Amino acid sequence: MNKQRIAFICFLFWGMTVNSFAQGEPSKNYLHLLLVENKELTFIADSILNYEKNCDYYSSELLYAIHIQEYTGFSTLTIGAVGFKTIQIGNELGYFNHRGHIFIVYGCYLDNTLFIKSGKKKYFNYFRPANRDSEMIIFNIEDDSFSFWIYKYIEGNFVFQDLHTHCK
Repeated sequence: MNKQRIAFICFLFWGMTVNSFAQGEPSKNYLHLLLVENKELTFIADSILNYEKNCDYYSSELLYAIHIQEYTGFSTLTIGAVGFKTIQIGNELGYFNHRGHIFIVYGCYLDNTLFIKSGKKKYFNYFRPANRDSEMIIFNIEDDSFSFWIYKYIEGNFVFQDLHTHCK
């Protein structure tokens, strides 16, 4: 599991670096509404939200992210809360709503066994960190105390891999 955590952290650093180049593209502020094709994902989202309701940081306004990393023969999905604001990374694939929460999906391409685009779009007002010295901010974390789950997605099936949490 340590390799997956390291890969996830590297992925976040890479994504935030891409953010520094994508900030000037206003068309990226619109995300496609996604329809969940694999209904097992809605059960996973339900269990995550039920777990999170017992955490000190939980709020009905929390945003969630699903980072999809493709490998040969399978994908890894890292799912977790990201706070109340979202930073534009540049590899956003779309979003969906589940039980009043927005889940933003990130990755290189949209797996049509997981999601399909609905044809509708929504405008997102991304958080732009203020910097009084006018320096470029490459990496900014609002709060890293949220829980996240890692699943393998193999041939249409989810396999739980790991949970990282500070909840008691």
